Amino acid sequence: MFFSKKTWRKTYFQKIQTRRYASRQFSNPYFPKKSSQKRWIYTMIGLILGFSFGLGSFFLTSPFFKITSVSITGIQTIDLSELKYLVQTYLSKPQWIIASQSNRFLFKKEHLEKYITSVFIFDDLLITREGNTLYISIKEKTLGFVLENQNNFFVMDKTGRVVRSIQAEEYQKLIRPLEQEGPTKNDSPLIARKALPRLVQVGGKMPKIDQNFLPEEETKNILKMDEMLQNLGFPVLFMEINLDVGTWLTAILKDQFDILFDPSGDINQQVLHLKTVLRERTSILNTLEYIDLRFDDHVYYK
Repeated sequence: MFFSKKTWRKTYFQKIQTRRYASRQFSNPYFPKKSSQKRWIYTMIGLILGFSFGLGSFFLTSPFFKITSVSITGIQTIDLSELKYLVQTYLSKPQWIIASQSNRFLFKKEHLEKYITSVFIFDDLLITREGNTLYISIKEKTLGFVLENQNNFFVMDKTGRVVRSIQAEEYQKLIRPLEQEGPTKNDSPLIARKALPRLVQVGGKMPKIDQNFLPEEETKNILKMDEMLQNLGFPVLFMEINLDVGTWLTAILKDQFDILFDPSGDINQQVLHLKTVLRERTSILNTLEYIDLRFDDHVYYK
């Protein structure tokens, strides 16, 4: 059988085109060919991420890595339950959605120190952690006064700094402490303390925590005047101060006259003037309204 020249050429070129098409790699852009290698990589990445998330969740939420108890030592005047509540409030703060500050890996003692000292001021504050227990050792500042501003109460140290705010219940305990030592219901010792002098602020701005309300030297002189008046037999109910007009103080005595004095001056000299008036004006003591010791060598009374 013979082929025409035209038919032979057509068959030849069809074979050439078929061979050329078969030798090339074509892909449909709408149906891309899936790569088994990429699928394996994505699977491994997913497994690694899942394992990491699960492991991280375990470390962040497991009770084994959580601070579960708090031990506080060194308490003298402040309310232990109030300080513990403050610490527990900080530890329960959320962190990273699924965890809290109580997690041993997320806990930072520097942040807790800052949180505590925003409410309480101490001479020393030491925070350590052993296992699941947080240990807090404090040394309280030596208190000097109870400071009153309207219905707000604070305590000051002997340098004139505002240590912390207090509630009315603690305020009453500080100005009317136990007169003698004795056991409590659970047989723990209860130490008698001396009543703190009361300093009543008239006018002026509200005191702030860690603020130097009075200069240190004047604070010492106020405490000195309070003690000397007590020794002279004049119990002081409270001392009144108005910072809008200066640091002059008025000592309000119980059922007696008032005494005005200047804590920035010589307290010994002012008390000496007071003794002179008491000695030379005994006949008018029952009718006195006040004695003013603020002006150096001049003493005024009414």
